[in-house]
Amino acid sequence: MLKLIFTQLYETGSAAVVASVLFGAFITAFFAASLAGGPVIKILRRRRLFERTDKTPIEDRQIREDINSKQGIPTMGGIIIGIGLMAGVLLWGDLTCLDLWLCLASFFIIGALGMWDDYLKITGAGRRDRGMKVRHKLAAQGATGLVLGLIYMGAVRGDLSELIRPFPGHGYLLSTPVLWLACSAFVVALMSNSVNVADGMDGLAGGLSVCVLVPLASMAAFLSPAGGDAALAGVAMFCAILAGSTLGFLWHNIYPAKVFMGDTGAMGIGAGFGLAVLLSGYELLLPALAFVLLAEFASSVIQVLAFKITGRRILPIAPLHHICQKRKWPEARTVSRFWIAGLICSMGTLILAVAFAY
Repeated sequence: MLKLIFTQLYETGSAAVVASVLFGAFITAFFAASLAGGPVIKILRRRRLFERTDKTPIEDRQIREDINSKQGIPTMGGIIIGIGLMAGVLLWGDLTCLDLWLCLASFFIIGALGMWDDYLKITGAGRRDRGMKVRHKLAAQGATGLVLGLIYMGAVRGDLSELIRPFPGHGYLLSTPVLWLACSAFVVALMSNSVNVADGMDGLAGGLSVCVLVPLASMAAFLSPAGGDAALAGVAMFCAILAGSTLGFLWHNIYPAKVFMGDTGAMGIGAGFGLAVLLSGYELLLPALAFVLLAEFASSVIQVLAFKITGRRILPIAPLHHICQKRKWPEARTVSRFWIAGLICSMGTLILAVAFAY
């Protein structure tokens, strides 16, 4: 591993060294994913793993036409992200670090769940050709978050006192084992579905995920009390590599997309950085950091609940990016503006984290 070259430098905790190594891991994952994209897309096409746009539950005629125009584009592109992630981890990661393994487990377990969901949709074997039942997915996502939380808690022997970092003295409730475990299950499921809901336009979910992962890597590396080797070996390294890998996937996914990440990528990315947020102790900043993703998810949930309770829809359509589509915004413009909103949230969160760290 390239990490061995820098072992002594890690121990100095130099910010320049930390930044250099994280960037090396980021760029390695980017090139691995972008180069793997072409061959993976060919394989997906050969196996006819195409998105079933005809099964997307959208009634609006205009949006239905836009969605149907994407028929024949392969899905399961999250495989590309996984390849970049593994390349970066094997070259740069500390494979003795528990935090890194837990984040990887979250990504690949939920990513495998998403792949199964994609397969059911493609083959028509799922419920009404729409894949797994929602309650089954939620149960699997929550259970994964709970089990990984238990593993971490066993390793730290229940001492969670150092996990709530941004607001010292105000996060004591989440430092209790039961509530932290509940938070672990909830956040993994929440972020997994939030990224999945946002995956409705070319490049949208991937770009918003990068807007979350880059500042999270920075906060874990430079604002964490652990610092130095500990930060690089775990959460910061995972986030930097996943950001690079996702950006490499975006090389093929930006408008007009050659491949979709599918549930394989969307659910895996959300679960991965959801657990990373918990392990770095920044869950109290998650609503600000992932505001756009959470707003996308909330709009869908509110729309469904309102219709079931009152029989009426609160919004013209959900999630939010479909409202822009309904207003006839070009897809590239909509995605770009959502990215801008995501960047604003990233910068605001970084400023908050720095302010409370010092």
